[in-house]
Amino acid sequence: MADMLDKIKDLILRKHSCILATTDGETLHCSLMAYVPCDSGERLFLVTLSASRKFQNIRRHPRVSLLIDTRGEQQREFAQAVTVTGTCDILQDTARISWPCILVRITADSRLAFQGNFTAACSQKRRQIAGRP
Repeated sequence: MADMLDKIKDLILRKHSCILATTDGETLHCSLMAYVPCDSGERLFLVTLSASRKFQNIRRHPRVSLLIDTRGEQQREFAQAVTVTGTCDILQDTARISWPCILVRITADSRLAFQGNFTAACSQKRRQIAGRP
């Protein structure tokens, strides 16, 4: 399990973009986002406009999901992905931010959520390559 967690941490720390999924309570909204991870990879920081749909969704429904993957780094059949679920905190210091953007911190639910989702994605991809359901 430690080996898998190391692979997940490496993926999170190595990449800088993700797909962020938010909701308004009825409709899902996905956005391509850049992020900055903390050293452990368990918290991610994103910046968004305060007038954006994703920010409005996060303010009302702070539970989010995001996908980090290796598309573009290697052949498609060997792509890896991890889904991170967590809760957003809005971090705004109006004295220090003079533009209409908000810093958002996502804290992962648990390290095991990383491991389980990453393992499932890799196992499913291996079955697809082998031609098994």
